[in-house]
Amino acid sequence: MLTLVELHAQNHEITELSNVFLISPKDRSMCDTNCARDVFFQYKKCVKEHIELVDQKLCGKLIAYSDSDLMLKALPPVMTCLSPLWMR
Repeated sequence: MLTLVELHAQNHEITELSNVFLISPKDRSMCDTNCARDVFFQYKKCVKEHIELVDQKLCGKLIAYSDSDLMLKALPPVMTCLSPLWMR
């Protein structure tokens, strides 16, 4: 259960950082700041940690789960939404 709590907390932080990026590109001067750079690298770090947690704690269990119907429903969103190639 702790993993789901961790995932939720990570999702919340990633969402907050993503919201910053919805606003900052509208003003070019904001994009060229150290603060914007720090937010970007924090976002990248959070997403990478989230992907690693999903890979370590959930993907193996989903793949090994005996109910293949559940595995097929649950695994593709995890693999496609949380594993962008540029984060690896």
